[in-house]
Amino acid sequence: MEGFLKLGFFSMADKITETLKGSFAYILTGAVIIAIWIYFLFLVPRKQKRYDKVSDYLQDVLNFGVMLGSGLAKILYIAFAIVLVVVGIVAMFV
Repeated sequence: MEGFLKLGFFSMADKITETLKGSFAYILTGAVIIAIWIYFLFLVPRKQKRYDKVSDYLQDVLNFGVMLGSGLAKILYIAFAIVLVVVGIVAMFV
């Protein structure tokens, strides 16, 4: 995990890895949760039809085949962007 954190921050690598060492797993988990929330809240309803019932919306959201197609890639992309933003913010203030 430390090697991943040292890739982009050569001058401040030791400070950043020391700061994020214990909390990086929590940052990564939170980023994935937020990315899933953003994906299902904003991207899925925009692509689909308008739903009359919440159950119809949940049935489309929980469709595993759709999620494995392009949805999973978008979720991981959003999560990666969130992690980079958090690490960048920590780098500015350390």
